[in-house]
Parts: sequence; structure tokens; C-alpha cells
Amino acid sequence: MLNRQQRDELVASLQSVEELWETAAGIDAVQNNIIIEILRVADDACKEGLSATRCVFYRELFQVLMDILEPQVWQNLSADEQAESKRLGLEVLNCAIDVLQHEKEIKKEIVFLPYKASMWDSLESVWQAAYADKEHCNAYVVPIPYADRKPDMTVAEWHCEADMFPDYVPVLDWQEYTLEKLNAMRPDVIFIHNPYDDCNRVTSVEPQYYSHNLKQCTDKLVYIPYYVCGEMTSSHLCQAPGIVNADYVIVQDENIKAQFEQHYPDGTPPEGKFLALGSPKFDKVLASKKEDFTLPESWQRIVKGKKVVLYNTSLGAALDNSDMVCKKLRYVFDVFKNRQDVALWWRPHPLMEATFRSMRPEHYAEYEQIVAEYKQAGWGIYDDTSELHRAIAYSDCYYGDRSSVVDLYKVTGKSIMIECYWLINKHCSRLPNKSISFLDAFWNDEKIYFYNNNNRCLSSYNFHNGLEEFFAMLSFDESIIRIIEHDLRVYFVAQNVPAVYEYNIYDKKYRCYLRDGHMRHNYYPVKYGDCIFLFDMSVSKKSYCFDLRTKQYSEIEFLHENKLIEYKVLTVSDAYGDMVAIAFDKVNIFLYNLREKRCFFKYKVKGAEIFALSLDASHVWYTTCNEDCLVDLDLLTNNENKINFGGEAKEPYSRLYNTKDFLILLPRYNKNIVVINKNKNVVRQYRITDSDNMPMRSASIMYGGMLVGNNFYIYPYALPYMYVIDLEKETIETKEFFINYQDIKQRWDMPNADNIVYVEEYISFELFIANVKNHEVFRALKSICGKNVYSKCVQGVF
Repeated sequence: MLNRQQRDELVASLQSVEELWETAAGIDAVQNNIIIEILRVADDACKEGLSATRCVFYRELFQVLMDILEPQVWQNLSADEQAESKRLGLEVLNCAIDVLQHEKEIKKEIVFLPYKASMWDSLESVWQAAYADKEHCNAYVVPIPYADRKPDMTVAEWHCEADMFPDYVPVLDWQEYTLEKLNAMRPDVIFIHNPYDDCNRVTSVEPQYYSHNLKQCTDKLVYIPYYVCGEMTSSHLCQAPGIVNADYVIVQDENIKAQFEQHYPDGTPPEGKFLALGSPKFDKVLASKKEDFTLPESWQRIVKGKKVVLYNTSLGAALDNSDMVCKKLRYVFDVFKNRQDVALWWRPHPLMEATFRSMRPEHYAEYEQIVAEYKQAGWGIYDDTSELHRAIAYSDCYYGDRSSVVDLYKVTGKSIMIECYWLINKHCSRLPNKSISFLDAFWNDEKIYFYNNNNRCLSSYNFHNGLEEFFAMLSFDESIIRIIEHDLRVYFVAQNVPAVYEYNIYDKKYRCYLRDGHMRHNYYPVKYGDCIFLFDMSVSKKSYCFDLRTKQYSEIEFLHENKLIEYKVLTVSDAYGDMVAIAFDKVNIFLYNLREKRCFFKYKVKGAEIFALSLDASHVWYTTCNEDCLVDLDLLTNNENKINFGGEAKEPYSRLYNTKDFLILLPRYNKNIVVINKNKNVVRQYRITDSDNMPMRSASIMYGGMLVGNNFYIYPYALPYMYVIDLEKETIETKEFFINYQDIKQRWDMPNADNIVYVEEYISFELFIANVKNHEVFRALKSICGKNVYSKCVQGVF
């Protein structure tokens, strides 16, 4: 196949024929021979570099020109015929030049402009596909310089990591591929993985390589994110200059694509700009094996005969927990340094030191000291290289922060535990032995069914024999706040995730129905008939109805008297018949008809924000955030009646349950459960003390509850027991959850157990390590993103 330079040389030679043709064709024999020789050379070049079909096309054009110049033919033409032949020949020549300039069978010129070697994996599989296709493509890798920045955004230090790329990547000197050179070269495609230009406080690439400059010197500028994410991405990541300036952006899946489109500036991206083709980073993980890498001898001694824990610390977590980072690091190192069965492989984010120096200078000196001490001790691995995939291949499990590395690690099928920064000694784990934690449940056949947020299991618990039964391992990134049984399926709604998850009890299949393009918001779910309503309690005010039959979402609006209610939802009651009560900010209560999807009653609350809410046929009950009472609103008269508790003032109650005869208020910060007999207007309070024994940063505890017969079950989130109130006998009993070691072993032996993300806050690290398996192979998944992206180049999509 012709490369671009050869094509340009051919075009130039034909343009020289054009000049000769206009002045000498058919007149000067010497000039005619020069023209014929140029055409024969052009024909040979096409024969060598193009397909047979294209070669025949150009040969026929060249032959027309050579036939015109044949002396015997030319001499037998009249003057008018000679003039007509010259005109026709010039048209044929111009056609050949024009077609050749737009010839598709020309090698693509593709330039990759990475800046950090550790992020090369976000481009590598695309480069590999292009580099392997030498017949159709010339691929260039030009590592470009970047600067660390000071807090005032000025340059602290310049770097170029060309010498840190793998040996098999033929890198080129950026000084020979300046913007001026790229502009002259004008490659078909330029790939970048840094979209920030001058908008990053920590680093900046050399300004000549900012995306608005690169866009001027290529036909197509393509951005591939240097990261992967779970189900959500942040809006600021969707609006960086490089994303706006790029002609195409490659994203990992359709869900992330929808979010990029939603958060694009003005919300109107060019059609087809975002392509859900996967991520080269997944390709790299799936393709990497231990034997692909070489370990230093000192590292080999550290990992020999041991389980290897990859300890990853990320920028986001470090910035969010900057006061705790150094304490946490010292605690982790104390846990590992004397263990003979486990090796720690620490990989801090490549920009960690620069970030501390620039954005958290008050902690930089201590962090630097900890790093130096760890390196000097030599019992663990300190990995600041660009070889993330070596660490993934050699490790048996992941421990550390939630980051894009977790999303990469998931495809390996190995175990993952997320660290908890406030857990900095062996005695502050919430649940060292009893790990049940849930916010919602349902009752069936003398068992309580729930999703245990700690062990990631759909479970049941039998209070008669104290056994927990595990049905399925289901990994969610957020806590499950509602679990619903419907038509032999169990549905889950997660905190801050616009999705409904379904587990089929019969076929054991798990599905996620994500509301595409919607970001993390706080939803309150309400079950009604064959629908789950997701009331958005964030500033976006976008609420949805999920149809359990069609598995489709529809957006709902709050209309009252044909006017749109634009206030933020504060709280929502459970359904009573077709109705729910909704409290909006500006202290308004509306009744909302779930069947008709409209509001029809409005009441202006006199007082503070509403905290908990319930209703029946003729009453709405609510609590506020600063009053120790329950307000009874009569819907027929609009009169209010306050039921005072006489307890701890100004402490909110988080949940309000309404049964036929009773109202039950569950606490959040105070220690009283309040039960009100609606028929007798009697208030009974039950004192609890779990907050005193809770080893947490805050005494705030979330509670859920349900009525079973005459008993009301109250389950504190993240505590190993529940309270049972006998509403008739007016007694309270504490029931404990006992999970023995065999139960936990059963959990790890279940299918999919290796692919669950555990949280250190609830599962002891020792138990996690004890059940980690040695992994020698990855899942049999295919790495296809790089090939898919490159095929778009070959097809001319970009």
C-alpha cells in the first residue's frame, strides 16, 4: 500500500505533467517522451502499492494520455482535433490527480501522544493493532513532556518519560515532532489521553500539545480516557477541553457514553462524537501474564512463596482523607511488616507526591518521610514504575482505595477489599465477628430476607435456629436501601445509583437496569403495583418510574393545578393505596397520586424542614429536624395536632412507620424508639443504647423496620442485632445475629465470590486474606477494544 509520502510524490509528478501538457503535448517530441516516462513510473508505483482494481483504474487513465501522445495518432489529427485531444487529456490528467489526492488505499498516518508512561495502557492496544498492520498504517509514538505544578499553577519541574516506555514500543523524540512538524505532517489521526490542557492544577503537558492546537494539524483528534470507571463518571471529567476539542471520544460502554453526552457543555454533543468501543486498559489487563514481566531480585525474594496483596492508594481518596492518610499508611505497614505468609506490593498513584506538594503541602513532609522509611525497611515492594499490569498479574488480591484500578482489577476475577481510612488500629473495626448490615428486608416463611451490604449476599436469617442462608453473591458499589419481592424476583435499589437491580430466584440470573445518562443522586424508592418509583432527593429533581413488566424507565413530573413543582424533594412517605405524601423544600407537603402521576393537595408547613413522613386515608404525620414531637395533620380540616414525646429536644427521627393501629418512629441521633397507639392516643418510648457501643466516628445510625404479626422488627444498619417490639404486650427484646466462621467460609465458596468487592469497615482484613486464593490465570475474556478502535481508522470513520 502506498504511504502518504509516496502518494504526495506521485501527485507532484502528475502535476508536473500537467504543466508540460498545457505547453508541449503533441508538439515537442522530447517533452512527449518525458511525459510518457512519468506516466509509466506512476503506473508502476500504482501497480506496486495499490490493489489490482485500483491499479487498473489508474492504468486506464494513464493509457488514455499516452495514446493521445502517440506520434502516428497525433499527426493524423486536424488542428481542431488536436486541440480537443489536448483538452480531453488535461481533463483526464486532472481527474487522475484529484482521485489520487483522495485515494483511500493510502497508509494511515497515526500519531500517539502519551505523556505519562504509567498511562500508556490507555492507548497501547490501539497502537498494537495499528503497528501490526504495517501494510495499511504507519504508527508513531511520541511521548510528550509535562510539568508538575506548584500551588500557584506555575511550573515546578519538567519531565519526559520516553525512556520509561516498554522496550517493544519504538518511541520518537518529541523535539523532532513539534507542533510545527505535526502541522506539516498532518497525520490522519492523533490519539491523546490527557484532556485537561491548562485546567489541571497538578500537571500540564507542554502547551504546544494542548488539544486546541493539535486539532489544527490533524484530520481527526481522538481522546481515549486514561482511566476506567464503574457505573458512574463525574461531570467534570466529561467537560475537559480535550473532550470538547476532540473529534471523537472513546468510552468504555454505553452507560458511560450516555453520561458523557448528558454532561457535555450545553448538553448537545455533535452526533456520533462519543463511541462506546471499550477501553484499551481492559485489553491490557486481560492480555498480561506473569511471564510477560521481569521482577528485580529483591522483589522476587519478597513475594516468593507468599500471597501477594496489591495495595493501591489513589489521589481522590488521599485528598478526601488527607488528615488520615499518614496514620492509615503507618497502620497498614504495621499489619504487614511481620507477616510471613503475605507480601505487600504498594503502588501509590503516580502523581501522589506531586499532589501532596501542590494541594496538601501541610502533609507533604510526613508523607515523604513515610515513603522513605518504607523503602529503606525493604520488607515490602514500593512500586512507582509505570508497570501497573505487572502488579495486577503478580498479585492475588487487591486492597486499597476505590479508583479506576478497582474497575480494572474486577476483570481478573480476583478478590478486592476497599480500605477504610478511619480504621487505623485492630480494635476499631465495626463488626469483628458479626457482619450483618442492611437497610431493608422482607419477611417470608418465618425468615427475614435481606441483602447483606457487608458480605455482598442475598441472604435469609431464621430466628428459630439462628442460621443465615446465602442465596447469591451480588456486588453493588453502594449500600442497598430497598429490597422488594415481586413475581418470583427480588429487586434492589442502591443508594445514590439511578438503577434497579433484579435477581431471578429460579434461573439465578442477575441483571442491572440502569437509568442511562443519569448521575449519582439520592433516591427514595416506593413500590406501587408493578412499578418502582424513584423519587430524586437531589437538586436535579429528576424522578422516575421503573415498570417491572417492561423494565423501562419513564420520567415523572410533579404537577399541581397544571403547574410544575420545581422544589427539591426532602422526603417521601411509603405508599398508602394510590397515594404518597411528598415533602418539598420551602416546607410544602403535597399528596401525589401514583396512578395518575399528579399532585392534588398542598399544605404549607409552619416550622422547620420535614424529616420523616407518613399518611393514611385522612391524616399526614410528620416530624421536623428540630422538634421532639410528631405533627398530626388532618387532611379534612387542615388542622394540626402536636403529639409531644418529652424526650431529647431537637433530635430528629429518621423513619416513621404507619401500621393500622400504631405509629413507630425510629431514631437517628437520639436513643429513643417512639410507639404511638393511634386509637388510644398513648405514647410509649423504648430506650436503646447501641450508640454508646458503636465504634464509629459519629453516633448517627440508620434504622429500618417492618411489621410481622404483632411484632415490629427494627434493624440498625451495621449492628449485629435487631430490636423486636411486641406492640400488644408493649415489650422490647433484642435479637442477635450470630454468624460463625463456617457461615463465612460458605460465603467464600459460593460462585462469583472472588468477584465481590469487600469493605474493610465490615470484614476483617485477616479473614479476607485467609480466604484469598492464589490466581495463576485470568478469566477467558477477549481483549477487543484496540482492534475495534483501529478498525474505525481503517474504515475511514476517523
